[in-house]
Amino acid sequence: MDRLQSFWKIRDAASMSAATILHINIVIYAAAFWLTSPLLPYLSKELGADRVTFGYLQSALEAAQIISSLMFGQIIDKFGPRNAMMLSQVGTGFAYLMLALSYDVPTLFLSRIPTVFMSCMLCAQGALPAFVDQQDRATAMGRLSVSYLLGMLVGSSSGGFISSKFGYASVGWLAALLSFVMTAVTALAMPKVQAEKSDTTDTKPKKLDATAAFKLCQRPQVRPLVVCITITGLAVSIYRSQFSVLLADHFHLDESAAGVTTSFGALVGVVCNTVIISYLRDNYSERSLLGGSVVGLATSLLIFTQCYSYYSLLAVLLPLSVCSTVLYTISGSALSNAVSVSEAGTAVSISHSVRSATGLIAPPIGGYLLTSIGFGSIGVAGASLAALAAAVFYQADMRHLDAKPNAKTE
Repeated sequence: MDRLQSFWKIRDAASMSAATILHINIVIYAAAFWLTSPLLPYLSKELGADRVTFGYLQSALEAAQIISSLMFGQIIDKFGPRNAMMLSQVGTGFAYLMLALSYDVPTLFLSRIPTVFMSCMLCAQGALPAFVDQQDRATAMGRLSVSYLLGMLVGSSSGGFISSKFGYASVGWLAALLSFVMTAVTALAMPKVQAEKSDTTDTKPKKLDATAAFKLCQRPQVRPLVVCITITGLAVSIYRSQFSVLLADHFHLDESAAGVTTSFGALVGVVCNTVIISYLRDNYSERSLLGGSVVGLATSLLIFTQCYSYYSLLAVLLPLSVCSTVLYTISGSALSNAVSVSEAGTAVSISHSVRSATGLIAPPIGGYLLTSIGFGSIGVAGASLAALAAAVFYQADMRHLDAKPNAKTE
């Protein structure tokens, strides 16, 4: 248990029970999501939806995530991560239940409404500041992502097998069951974290402020971070939205090779969150890591335009995956460190909602660039956006991110 506490970067043994439930939640949440997500196109087709309709379905999910992120950021700060987590699990369970009960396209669309509650990862990240030291926050968030990737591997590898044996609806039933079980586990076993306890002494009525995230974005320490996250998020989203198309049409890979390539990127992300980020954060400031990852992202996307063979693609995927992973993890940590613990949920929610928004608008942009200009335009557009983000970042006053913890040996 001591080694696990050290690996997760938990402050003290008293917080380990909450942290353990938190990581289990993320594994189950990711497993349930990836049980159903890869099968949505097949279920949609079975119910009579064409590709355009499925695209609308995906856009509805992205729009729901924008609303969900902003809403849950406030719920975390006002009512505590534990209560927010249970609300998210119940809503997520009903989304999967309605998915299993879908019998035509309208009911399939209705099943997307409860997806506004799919924010377990956000709830977990909002809870971390309560039992993780500030200098360890980036590493702790990276280790939380490892738990998500573990659930992703379990879910994505099991969904196809289960659906082939018992039908597409069966994965919805299983995902709903997992979500409802974890709701009960959270209610019975997860203690209230420190942030919640402090809230109980506040005599002011707890009201949600719809403008809280926008007010937070106006702060000098937060605004440039949000701008950089938005621009780089759009760059990465444009690239990712067309990646599967490029694998098939430009690199001429079959389904098996494309799967291996995608798994390679995911594996690099796991290694980065498990080992690399801990080392980097122990030796470099968040300012250095954010600036370096943005410049590295721009360089990698520019080199991507010159890839014409499979092995050159893999060579570029390595730094590209490392830079995007470091950028995602460190930016979330930097946002939460830029505000008080009582505002950490709202701060992290800004990052989630921005990424959902860029994921919503990136596919049509990427599709237009690829169709009208060609392969190279994807990398050039991404590199240009990342270079713009770097210019914004280095022009802004980021001295509050200069703190560098002493290197530690675990």
